[in-house]
This record gives sequence, structure tokens and C-alpha cells, in this order.
Amino acid sequence: MEHLAFLEEEITELDREISEHVKQHTALRVASQLAQSVTGIKQIAAAAVIAETGPDMTQFCNGGKLAAWIGTCPGNNISGGKAHRRPNAQG
Repeated sequence: MEHLAFLEEEITELDREISEHVKQHTALRVASQLAQSVTGIKQIAAAAVIAETGPDMTQFCNGGKLAAWIGTCPGNNISGGKAHRRPNAQG
């Protein structure tokens, strides 16, 4: 239990450090506020998204490209109400 308490304290400290870092840098702060405008995204999730994508979203043509890159929009192969197999990663 002591180790679990230690880990929780470490996570809390890291979250605080990340929050301070975001507050100190304008580009990160703006990106964080924008990410938090998405339903379900709060401060920690926004920081995780920015850590993966960076604060400059111009590299993604549109929201769909970003969603595809982060894997939140899997392919949907349904025709006539019937789901069809998707090819595996090898082909």
C-alpha cells in the first residue's frame, strides 16, 4: 500500500509539472484550451494529445485526418446493414 501511495504522489507531482509547463508556454496553453473545447477532453487528456501531436495542428489537413492519425475513427465497412471483414494489417 505504501508503494501505491508513493506512485499516486508521483503521478500527482508529474501532472502538476505538466500543468505548469503548459501554463508557461503560450502555444501549449492555446492548444490545451482548444483541445479542452472537445467534449470529454479535460486538462490531462489535452496534455496527452498535445504531447503526441504537438501544438501545431497545421500538419493535419482537417479534423478527420487528426482523428485517423490518433486512431479514434476505425474503418467502417458496413453495407446493407451487414458488417464485412476488414483486411488484416498484412494485406
